[in-house]
Amino acid sequence: MNKTVPELIDLAGKVVEEYGDTELAAAAGKFGANGVDGELKNLIFGADGPKPRIVLRDAISNIIEVVENGEFCLIYDRPLAANGLTWRELVDWWSHVSSPAGAERARALDLYDRLIRSLDNDAERLIFRTYCERYGRDGFDLPALIPQVYLRSICPNGPRGSSPAPRRVRRLPLRRARADRQGSQLSNAQHILRCAP
Repeated sequence: MNKTVPELIDLAGKVVEEYGDTELAAAAGKFGANGVDGELKNLIFGADGPKPRIVLRDAISNIIEVVENGEFCLIYDRPLAANGLTWRELVDWWSHVSSPAGAERARALDLYDRLIRSLDNDAERLIFRTYCERYGRDGFDLPALIPQVYLRSICPNGPRGSSPAPRRVRRLPLRRARADRQGSQLSNAQHILRCAP
């Protein structure tokens, strides 16, 4: 019975989910929050239609799945470098997922056009456009500005002061981080405080 480490971690996740074994969860957790293979697995952004519905398939390995409206969002699935994600790396990724032809600048403009369609209002478009002007001036090795990133909020122990969560992961509403709406930021902050131990 030769199993790979990711397969063993996946099996451990199933045991933890079913039986709530905290020692096994702690041991499996040593493989990191980015997943057992160290890859970024949940940068979901730029929906130009209905927002995606995301479920957590495996909490130990941080495996998520977009189960609805995946055709409208972008999913960056490459490992991050130590310096984060640059615009050049994002353009290279875009070249592989959408196959635009041409020079790097033409591919970057194609990605820019796709991302600008995901923005909801003039304020977001102004901020994105202004930041992206830096790429033309200072080069593509600057940090990438990722619009409309979707976050999945899960409280492992339930809201503060409540009984422990059931053994199965609860599905909570998808929250969209918005810099232009104070109320959204407040509700996300309130949600995080309710989840704090």
